[in-house]
Formats: sequence, C-alpha cells, structure tokens
Amino acid sequence: MLIAPVLLLAAPPLLRANRARFMTSCTAVAVVLLGWSLFGVLEGGWVFLPSSLLLLCANFADPRAYANPAPATVSTFAAVVVAVLPAVGSLAAAVKLLDG
Repeated sequence: MLIAPVLLLAAPPLLRANRARFMTSCTAVAVVLLGWSLFGVLEGGWVFLPSSLLLLCANFADPRAYANPAPATVSTFAAVVVAVLPAVGSLAAAVKLLDG
C-alpha cells in the first residue's frame, strides 16, 4: 500500500529542469497524496500528509520566480513549520516513552 505513494514522490525531482512541469507535478502529486493520506488514515496512510503539504510549498519556494520574494519567504516558512512540528512531536513522544 505504501509503495505507490513513494514512487509518486520521485516524479517532481525528475521534472525540476522545467518550472511549469515541476509545479504541475508537485500539485498533482500533492493532491493524490493528500487524498491517499486522508482516506488511508486507518492503514497508516497519514504519514504522507506532511509530504503533500511540502509539495504544495515547493511550488512557491523559488525566490527568482517572483519580482517580490514574499511568496518564497512565506512558502519556506510554511515548509519549515510543516517539517519541524512533526519532528518535535516525534521527539517528545520518544522522550516520554523512554522516561515511562
């Protein structure tokens, strides 16, 4: 069940040379992974939720693509929040398990 989404995650890096294709592939894969994570909650598909949000942030992360770097800054901040919060939560859970 987890092999198909992992293979889908390989598509955007392969298309990074063409910005339009990269953005389209990021959006398409993010939508598929978002659906996969929401409908596969009971089977462990929820682990792909941060990946889908990071792919959506990747669409706007290039500051050279805009005259104003604000979209890239906001997107990068959102990506850091999406990546760091689960890591901190996992670390807190691990510390609690080790203490208990």
